[in-house]
Amino acid sequence: MSERYRCFFAVDPCDDLRRAVTSARGTVAAAAGDVRWTRPESLHVTLEFLGDVQSERIDAIAAAASVAFDGSAPFAMRARGIGAFPTLRRPRVLWIGIEAPPLKTLAAALDAALVRCGFPASGPWRPHLTIGRVRSLRGSAETRGRLEALGERDFGTTWVESVQLYRSHLQPGGSVYEELARFPLAGGGDKEGVADGHRQ
Repeated sequence: MSERYRCFFAVDPCDDLRRAVTSARGTVAAAAGDVRWTRPESLHVTLEFLGDVQSERIDAIAAAASVAFDGSAPFAMRARGIGAFPTLRRPRVLWIGIEAPPLKTLAAALDAALVRCGFPASGPWRPHLTIGRVRSLRGSAETRGRLEALGERDFGTTWVESVQLYRSHLQPGGSVYEELARFPLAGGGDKEGVADGHRQ
């Protein structure tokens, strides 16, 4: 029986952006709401969540992604604004907004490539950094107040030079991400992706 991998494509923020977001997260966390916070090293912008896929499909998925990203150049990604899905009054996911038109182009190209691989087309997509997941409404009023106070804060930019294909390992202390392939954005880059260690 083949092994199944829980996979997603993502781009990663730079360390300066991680620190800026983590500082803001600390301000919101001071409200003592019932939130499971994302660890700084795990912050990422998901382009496409694949769910559980058979391990033998990874090579084909990586090949399709290489074609989708071929010719794409590096770009600046700005993190601005803070909010919650579905709303601030009934929050489930707390996020930092992402502004980067090239990112939407990449996501659309990747989605089309994955559809050709047999995956369903993705629904509406809003790029963001998930900073926490709300477990209950305890402390939600103060948490909402702190989120609203941060409003449209600008957290800075990061230079995106690659897209990563990650495998997510679910653990009690939070997911651990293993990098399966990396796709450089350099007007072509490595057509096969670059295997590279893991992130935690």
